[in-house]
Amino acid sequence: MKQAVAKSPGITSVDDLTRPDLFESNDEYDAFLVDLDAFRQRPKPPERRKSMAIPKKGSRLISVDGITYRWRIRPKPTWGQGLAETALTYAVELEQDPGSVLVVTTDSLRPDNWFVSSGKAVRPAEVADTIRAALRQGWRPDRPNPVMHMSVTASKELASAETSGT
Repeated sequence: MKQAVAKSPGITSVDDLTRPDLFESNDEYDAFLVDLDAFRQRPKPPERRKSMAIPKKGSRLISVDGITYRWRIRPKPTWGQGLAETALTYAVELEQDPGSVLVVTTDSLRPDNWFVSSGKAVRPAEVADTIRAALRQGWRPDRPNPVMHMSVTASKELASAETSGT
């Protein structure tokens, strides 16, 4: 046998509970308002942002200046990459306890695009150079920061400026 659940008339949200006619006395109503105000003003716990981890399957490890990173190119091209409209991209993160992800846009097309036969593979030496350039530009791979985007052309310009002394 089901029991009937009594519903108070006209209560559709928590704010409706602040109506004085729902309480037996003014003291009970005042105490409820104090508790409600304290609840709404309580300090909220800090949000812990988690970045998306790079899948281990299909990724490669690279050691740059004694620190091991994981990098990966997506296995299939995006629609824009397949049409040779957008460049090849890859992602980099720390291997142990990853925080922020570095997304690198190269200056070439994917070799497996659908129309143009030009495109070059990404070499580990290029990945290492890009990681070093990103670290110089302030990338903190150990911190849970937003994704950092970088283009390879920008990292090449930064590296050439540093070697030329300007």
